[in-house]
Amino acid sequence: MRAETVLERQEVVGFQGGCRRELKDRRRKPTPLFSRYTFKGERRRLRRREDRGRGYYVDRPRKEMVLIIAAIGLLCLLDAVLTLYHIGNGAVELNPVVNHYLAMGNGYFFLFKGLITIPALLVLLL
Repeated sequence: MRAETVLERQEVVGFQGGCRRELKDRRRKPTPLFSRYTFKGERRRLRRREDRGRGYYVDRPRKEMVLIIAAIGLLCLLDAVLTLYHIGNGAVELNPVVNHYLAMGNGYFFLFKGLITIPALLVLLL
């Protein structure tokens, strides 16, 4: 009789592999995209190994992701510098929007490149 009650309890609570925890989501609201934990959160990974195979949300990005995004930012900066170098040596910019900012001056060109690149990189960090 005792084995039947344990099996019934497993079905109700949702036991998996002898683990005693409920599988339903206890949060009242979903996790917001922007919160006080977006850039200063604590959780870097899930605590339980069996949960890591599923999709999950953590407070902080992994170091590898930050390094990849920093590399993308440096490549964009290198692209801007090499664009100015080649324009100075007689090349022609074919993109009319970028050409407009180049005609305004180097500072406006770098500002334009930054205003395009930096928000996109911040979105990748979320």
